[in-house]
Amino acid sequence: MRDDIDIQLSEVSGALLEAELSHCLGLKGYCVLDCGLDEDVLEGATDEAVDLKRAGRFAPPPEQVIDGVLGPEGTRELAWLTPHDEAGYADGEHLRSVSKHLRMLSDSTRQFCSDFGIYGMPTRTLAVRGGEVTDEIVELTEDDCTQWMGTLVEAKLMLIYFLGPGEGSLELQPLDDESWAVEIPTRRGMIVVLRADTLLHRHVS
Repeated sequence: MRDDIDIQLSEVSGALLEAELSHCLGLKGYCVLDCGLDEDVLEGATDEAVDLKRAGRFAPPPEQVIDGVLGPEGTRELAWLTPHDEAGYADGEHLRSVSKHLRMLSDSTRQFCSDFGIYGMPTRTLAVRGGEVTDEIVELTEDDCTQWMGTLVEAKLMLIYFLGPGEGSLELQPLDDESWAVEIPTRRGMIVVLRADTLLHRHVS
């Protein structure tokens, strides 16, 4: 296992995964995982995300949510993915595999949430195209505000699945006046689970 990885998902599951996630999140506020999926699945998911872009599913983010996603250098465009278990799902089977993987990992944070008195429900999966934000002005509708309030304001944990194909850097800055920021090199197949209620997070790719 690489030195920058806390958990190799191909080797850990069930109660042990829950325990190791809880330990990492409680100790440092984040956990870095290797997804363990085959490269062809990751490449296929990237290709399907490109297809969603061509179909007009991605759009520039409203200014008010940029810092809550991945910051001004990592939140160029956004697209809400269809829930993987929804009837008529058509986002792509490789993206469905990634979404299922994220849901499994979300379920595996139950021990941490129980240990630290955190309660909540997973939100829809958001696909993010990296790069600097554009100057395009995007107005928030009332429905948009309601959805983003539920996604960001109440967020305690954030799960980031890096599909690549490029590499980047994730900066995590604790919300206090004493701790130093941590920079995590990111690459395809890496997952970061972080405490969104205690860490500012920005990605550069």
